[in-house]
Amino acid sequence: MFETTGSVKQMSEFLEYFADFNKNNKAKIDEYLFNFDSAMSSGLAIEAGNAARSLEYWITEQLPKIENQLVAKASKEILVKISERLKKIRLNEKFKEKSKLKLDENELNRELELIKWYVDFEDYSTALLLAREWVINFILFKTYDKYVKKGSWIDHEIRVGNDKSDNVGIEKAMYTKSSEIYKYIAFLPNVAKLISLWEKIKNERNKYAHGSFQPDNADISIAKMQIKQFIEQANKCLEVK
Repeated sequence: MFETTGSVKQMSEFLEYFADFNKNNKAKIDEYLFNFDSAMSSGLAIEAGNAARSLEYWITEQLPKIENQLVAKASKEILVKISERLKKIRLNEKFKEKSKLKLDENELNRELELIKWYVDFEDYSTALLLAREWVINFILFKTYDKYVKKGSWIDHEIRVGNDKSDNVGIEKAMYTKSSEIYKYIAFLPNVAKLISLWEKIKNERNKYAHGSFQPDNADISIAKMQIKQFIEQANKCLEVK
């Protein structure tokens, strides 16, 4: 079942069946599922969180309406499981502008749960992609007030870097190990190992980004191992206040 495989398709098929069987608003659930499936298949962390929010709220509305019949009871148990999984990756608030989204521990935990979902689905390419971005987000969370002069945490120039900007891009700072941000972040508890993993993940992810058209072989077992190490290290970093 989807809760162990992470299969969006399995989840979608059940929700569509449930909506048909109970004569619920089929058009609405179709829209929610399309948005969620599209975001998940494309590895869009924020859009997936927004779509998961709509889906989870829809399920929550259905639970009190289910009659106490054997079939209905079984459906309710599955709906509860789906709701619990979606709750871990959904955004808490609907957003109009990404720049207004708050970067905090809740958001970092949400993104980590989303990465775990891709691991369950054995989509290691997307898990590697989001793991790289998670490290950037974590560093921004730890350094934003100290080093970022203006702008949102999702602005490209803040995340990557721009020679014309006063802001020091986090990714650029990570390459320039003499930068103030790198010196500050590298000495925080558990972060040095996280940075080392970030560099390995970046190299492994590139093999998938270019369809493996490069000299190095893409090895799924390496990607799987790196993601496991990353999740363990990310959890350790979040435990330190």
